[in-house]
Amino acid sequence: MNMPGLNGLETLVFIRSKNQLFSPPVVMLSTSDQPELITSAYANGINSFIKKPISVDEYDQIADAIKVCFLSLAMA
Repeated sequence: MNMPGLNGLETLVFIRSKNQLFSPPVVMLSTSDQPELITSAYANGINSFIKKPISVDEYDQIADAIKVCFLSLAMA
């Protein structure tokens, strides 16, 4: 959500507007957990929202979940 230049929502809208035939999965990681921002992100097309973890082990769990949820679909 909080990035310099384009914020996360602006980036999401850009991605979705440029990829009309192919819609890549978008997982948003953010330090913000404000419900209105998360709702807006889902309304604009994210596939999943994850509050940024604080440990390396949590990042590994996220990577594994993304692999199972999204990459297995691409290989099917």
